[in-house]
Amino acid sequence: MSRGGGWPRVRAVHDVRPLVSLLSRPIVALDVGCRWGVTDGWGALLPDALRVYAFDADPDECARLQAAAPEGVAYVPLALGDRSREATLYLTAAPGCSSLFPPAEPLRERTPALREELRVVAREPLRLETLDRWAADEGVVRVDVMKLDVQGAEGLVLEGAATVLRDVRVIESEVVFNPLYEGQALFGDVDRLLRNHGFELWSLRQLVHYSADWRTGDAPVDDVQITDSRPTGFRAEGGQLSWGHAYYVAPEYLSGDWSSPAEAARDAVAASLLGLDELARHAATKAGVALDAAQDEDALVEVAEDDVAETAPVAVGGEPATADGAELLLELDRVRADRDALHAELHRVRADRDRLQAGAARGGTVERVRSRLRRS
Repeated sequence: MSRGGGWPRVRAVHDVRPLVSLLSRPIVALDVGCRWGVTDGWGALLPDALRVYAFDADPDECARLQAAAPEGVAYVPLALGDRSREATLYLTAAPGCSSLFPPAEPLRERTPALREELRVVAREPLRLETLDRWAADEGVVRVDVMKLDVQGAEGLVLEGAATVLRDVRVIESEVVFNPLYEGQALFGDVDRLLRNHGFELWSLRQLVHYSADWRTGDAPVDDVQITDSRPTGFRAEGGQLSWGHAYYVAPEYLSGDWSSPAEAARDAVAASLLGLDELARHAATKAGVALDAAQDEDALVEVAEDDVAETAPVAVGGEPATADGAELLLELDRVRADRDALHAELHRVRADRDRLQAGAARGGTVERVRSRLRRS
């Protein structure tokens, strides 16, 4: 669900500009559901190496955004769907939650965080057009990157984009696991549709949960993410899984079978635009370009600070001028705290490693040293 600056969004921090000279043409990215502006972090490649077409059904919002848009970004006041037809837009109290589908009332009523946001305040007729028809009319021959966040209509947009999807390399789509709107496509529907077009799921991120109105007090949940048998534990607040963001990629990212350095460079830049750093580095290597090492915690803080500066104006006296600004500053403090905790953990791990190596050098086996460390 669109939140309009509520959370800092960290994108790739690698400088992919060394790949630009290998591109045979500018990257074309579509931001479908662009209220409050295009995805962060795309500006560095505009306009020579990147063209962005951003869609929203609200013509006033598109006009406002276009007035301040950099060269290379075009805001398109168009509602996209499965076919050319008339439809109804359900306008909600939170503008970013308006949808082609009516809100699921039972869920809205039992979920305090959504009760007001999903309240329908008006209904508006509008005309849907397919992405394929728009691309043909505008002469957009090839699209590389797609970002979808259209409040339950992601499935409709994809159904109307069969031709465009043939050339797309990476997709970020909002996906819903329990319906927020009546009749919307759920994760399984979107997943099946994209797999039928040859895409593979790479990751699920930003998983959002909601508490029911009967829940009282905190109920923290200990969870873990495991990568190559290496667990990373974290504590969450619980609640029912609702929605998140799914990232899909073309099969070449996994096979490494690019036909030329130019194609690999294109895919490296495309992956970087959606923050898929490891895929960007992989493709860049195939293009013969070594990108910087993985982003560190200090870089994450710098990106968060940039996001705060852009979206949280500060009033006289140094206090945030808006509630959103205060929330962003709190989030920045949390990012900094996480960075400090990671630094401390890194120092501890390095110290343990040094002790293990020193013990092994003195003639003890690594296993005996580990045993002593565990007892200590």
